[in-house]
Amino acid sequence: MTNDTPLRDLFVYGTLQYPEVIHGLTGQNLKGSPARLPDYQRYAVRPPGREGRGPVIFPEAGGEVHGQILRNVTDEARELIDRFEAAGGGYERRQVLVHVAQSVEPIPAWAYVGIDAMREHLVGAWSEKQFEAEDLKWYLQQRLPELRSAWGQPPVDI
Repeated sequence: MTNDTPLRDLFVYGTLQYPEVIHGLTGQNLKGSPARLPDYQRYAVRPPGREGRGPVIFPEAGGEVHGQILRNVTDEARELIDRFEAAGGGYERRQVLVHVAQSVEPIPAWAYVGIDAMREHLVGAWSEKQFEAEDLKWYLQQRLPELRSAWGQPPVDI
């Protein structure tokens, strides 16, 4: 028996862990729950011409990334998140297996994984505290409104 149900769960590990960023991007209130992704590692990346540092993950044996699982993401929200990740450059959406507290077995989910060309732009470890202190306000007040406007999306009150 095959399951033709489209995959609607998304593992997020950086800026998209913040409910206000998800809301500012999609206009939806998607709530996450804790999850972890084995055999991956999270880094900070600064691509040329980009302000601030962003998170990126790469497959790495023995690594583990802690993040959030967003369940039942709508097609509309996923399309906007795809655009957001494409605007950052260097990411591809891949199916991964994540561990969540509610499940004994890992569950399939989408995650945005760095392409190899991003490795040359790594700048150490990505830190939630540093993002909150240095970049969160910029994301909410400038980056997300600019992207939504460029995509013909109405503004969102955050």
